Amino acid sequence: MNIKLAQFREHLSHFEKVVIGHRGAAALAPENTLSSFKIACELGCPLIELDVHQVRDDSKTNELIVIHDDTLDRTTNHKGEVSQISLPDLPRILTKDGASVPLLSEVISLIENEMKILNTVIGLNIELKGDNTGLLTANYIKAIDAIPTIVSSFKLKELKAFRAADKNTPLAPLFHRWEDSCTEIGEELNAVAINCSVKIVNEKRVKLIKERGFRVFVYTVNSLHKAEELFNMGVDGIFTDHPNKMKNWLNYSNTDSLK
Repeated sequence: MNIKLAQFREHLSHFEKVVIGHRGAAALAPENTLSSFKIACELGCPLIELDVHQVRDDSKTNELIVIHDDTLDRTTNHKGEVSQISLPDLPRILTKDGASVPLLSEVISLIENEMKILNTVIGLNIELKGDNTGLLTANYIKAIDAIPTIVSSFKLKELKAFRAADKNTPLAPLFHRWEDSCTEIGEELNAVAINCSVKIVNEKRVKLIKERGFRVFVYTVNSLHKAEELFNMGVDGIFTDHPNKMKNWLNYSNTDSLK
């Protein structure tokens, strides 16, 4: 039995429509920060999405940090390539809320703590954003038991590396342009979902993906009207910077799940 897949499916079964906090709650606090993730948890998002890159440690092992871009320029007080920094550099690299760029381990600890405080279950969508993150993420999340987790990426190479090391954790390839082969790619990865840009989604494509047995999650949806349109189309979930606008779908039906 695939326990990780069963855990993920059981968690989502409590939500008629799935609202995923994009980079936490990116419109309400600086993206991919602990403050943003905390807000998304408190608003009731069943899944929190984040992006990982790897950085070097002095011990010559690598660590996963949570940041979207390949460079530090847009979201921190520093400039330069993320791939050129090392773990000891992080304390002086500050996000727009004045905090350090978080480690994935710190985000996981925050989610675990929020689950206890809120007496609920909160899932995690880890996007493999940087190079060479597939294998590292697979090794890292072996210890994640309480948090339902799905891994996604635009990078097929990273998803394949992850799947080679982890046969069980749910996967979802990401597409910003429509590809007729998207379901074949999903089947090759033994994926559970196809994640698509809102710009390429239509009723015909959603039907095709779902007929092949995949869930459909769409990014990035910040309009309540657009969210309703997509859900009526058959989409299973949306990524949003504004989970505060999506309260209609944020009621969790099993608040005793941690008791």
